Amino acid sequence: MTFIAYLLVCIGMILAPTGEAWASELTEAIRKLNMDQYRLAIGTAGSRDDVAKDMENVENIIAVLGAEDLANEQNAQATAIYLLSGGSFKALKASPERMTVVKSSALLSGALSYAEGQVNDAQALLNPLNPASFPPSLGGHVALAQAQYLLNIDKSGALRKLKFACLLMPDSLVEEAALRRQLLTLDPIRQLDQLERIGRRYSEKYSNSPYSTTVWSRLKEAVVSGALTVDYGRLAALESLLSNTSSSAQVQLHLSVARKAILSAKLQIARMEINKARDAATGQSEKLRVNYYYSLLDVISGLHDDASAFGNSKISSASPAEDQKLRHVVMKALDELPRAVRKQKLTISNETAGSSLGSGGDEAPPSVAMEAKRALSEAQDAISKSEKR
Repeated sequence: MTFIAYLLVCIGMILAPTGEAWASELTEAIRKLNMDQYRLAIGTAGSRDDVAKDMENVENIIAVLGAEDLANEQNAQATAIYLLSGGSFKALKASPERMTVVKSSALLSGALSYAEGQVNDAQALLNPLNPASFPPSLGGHVALAQAQYLLNIDKSGALRKLKFACLLMPDSLVEEAALRRQLLTLDPIRQLDQLERIGRRYSEKYSNSPYSTTVWSRLKEAVVSGALTVDYGRLAALESLLSNTSSSAQVQLHLSVARKAILSAKLQIARMEINKARDAATGQSEKLRVNYYYSLLDVISGLHDDASAFGNSKISSASPAEDQKLRHVVMKALDELPRAVRKQKLTISNETAGSSLGSGGDEAPPSVAMEAKRALSEAQDAISKSEKR
């Protein structure tokens, strides 16, 4: 080796980043990734492109790490975060030396298996780890991954892991994902209190998340499922969780509750929900649906003089299937429920619809409400049987 070549090698060794220097660069890149992922979770414009650039930057840093650099604890933890965040595993696997380091670490091996989609290996390697033993930014990712593997075998354990992930990494994409998975796991009837609490945090913090669609569907399901089992004040509180959704989604929510209330002969609740749908409606088709529900309510309340004419003319073939089925049920129920019976205080005015409601919501005398509910129930059963033939 010539003297000049030797000198260049020495200079390169002096200037080359040490493991600590790489750790500083890699941890800073991971910090920026986590920050931009949080911006993505709250729906900040341009954040998706920023996250993609961050991912590429981290991969480029990992691609030039030597085995000793990767063995540095900070580098190993940062690399694990990258893999558990959905990062590529190609840079790691491109170097046999780096893979030797990976195989010697349960954390790195588990994170790599997670990134590769090797469920059994990832579960075996990650589940024994204690998220609390790591810095919060890593522990949150580990807890989230562990919860994913527990969901199908131990829902209670998975929920505990998801709650812990939220505690370790508030205001992050990890928290958004953990809240979302809790909402999809909780029983909307038996665990309504927890669902409401978690749903409120999600609604307040992550309503603009690009991943929120499944959350709104789940919360709507919970609201409709519990609509007639809670008092009206609680129902309104549950509905407020969806206040950040689109006007059309809110119309759909309130009409779904109104439909369930009509089928249970709880007409005062139905009237109040239709009123809310009216206030949320903006498009012409939405307003027509709301007016249809008002007319339908008048029919079953005994306010509409010509029920048969209503049944034939107030709904089009383009109307949603649930509206058409509701019409069929109501019209069939009317055959069993004479107008004279319906007039016995099933009538509801807009003025009285705002009165306080208990959990029952039956504004009609018990005998009349029971008769209406029986007729509607029998009509539903008859239609369901005819559809199965």
